[in-house]
Amino acid sequence: MRKILFSFLIVIATSCGGYHAMMNESIKFKNDSIAYFKDSNMQLLPVRINNVDHEFLFDTGAGVAMLNVPKFNLDGIKSIEKRNVRGFDKKAKSKVQSYTLDSLSTGLYTITKKYIYYGAVPTSICGNKIYDGILDRVSPPEGFMTELNYEKGYLKFVKEPDLKAYGKLDARFNIANGTFSIKLNVNGTDAYFLFDTGNSSSLLMIDTKDFKNIPEKIYSVNTTVFGVNGIIVPCLVDVHKGEFQMGDLTFERYISVNHSTAQNNVNMAFIKSFNWLLDEQNNKVYYQPINKELLTLKRDYKILPAPTLRAGIYNQKLLVAYSNFDSEKFSLNDEIIEVEEQKVDLSNICSIGELLNKTKDWNTLSIKTIPAITGK
Repeated sequence: MRKILFSFLIVIATSCGGYHAMMNESIKFKNDSIAYFKDSNMQLLPVRINNVDHEFLFDTGAGVAMLNVPKFNLDGIKSIEKRNVRGFDKKAKSKVQSYTLDSLSTGLYTITKKYIYYGAVPTSICGNKIYDGILDRVSPPEGFMTELNYEKGYLKFVKEPDLKAYGKLDARFNIANGTFSIKLNVNGTDAYFLFDTGNSSSLLMIDTKDFKNIPEKIYSVNTTVFGVNGIIVPCLVDVHKGEFQMGDLTFERYISVNHSTAQNNVNMAFIKSFNWLLDEQNNKVYYQPINKELLTLKRDYKILPAPTLRAGIYNQKLLVAYSNFDSEKFSLNDEIIEVEEQKVDLSNICSIGELLNKTKDWNTLSIKTIPAITGK
């Protein structure tokens, strides 16, 4: 269910202990180095923590680094404090522990005394690849830009790049947490969008307070956010047509209004359509379309998606995780406990989940559920 996974913008009020720990961090950049992504989605980066190899999700929308699956003994490193982490809806929360690592290294830099959070992560089974943690964005050395090349799949710090083939956008960089937003024109309105490489969903989100002229809703989706820190948030999302203007480039995308949160957020499907140069010192972001013909392809918005239900596995339970219509029998986050007289357990949860997601009409199957607390 990776395609419906939203990244969480992690909100943490850092205490004095956490602030002093971050002030003790020291970074050393590697000259002329490149960090290559390790997966086809171009989200996972190799990270070495305390001399042990890990794979982290590169998430420019998270705002902090988070360790989910340590491959070393946590008892051997310095514990700082426990803090509450809130999900992107600013309501749901979970408690995490913060630590100071001896070192964290990527292909671009090494940070000693790295301040990091450790929290729960959704259990991964059925062969799905789950990352070991979340890697936030680090500012480049003075005089350099950050290159995000999704055509060849790498990150790099570059000095005085050739900008002739790039368009330019205004941007806002948050120096404190590494997040940043880009200014886009959507349906004739200018607004800043969080640049979120952790958002693997198929939808690009908008905040209605910034957009007064939103086209009529095309359809709605009920989906579940499985947060990077173990939080579940059910979401009702309305899908609309969006017309984008970036310089002399005009194209269309589905945009969505998420009733669980208010934010403008671009997803990886959008981000991977371009190569990017991040000029943090001048608050500019440069973009280069990778396939302009594909990007500007017209869509037929009259063709609606077929009524669809999807199952997702979370913490070893099979849940109703997606619905784009009002089902009389199934609500979001209902636990599926039996299908075709087979009780769901760890020995068959993967095959039953696969069966459900291949079945167009769940009414053709005998399915028993336990209603979700947040259900209808």
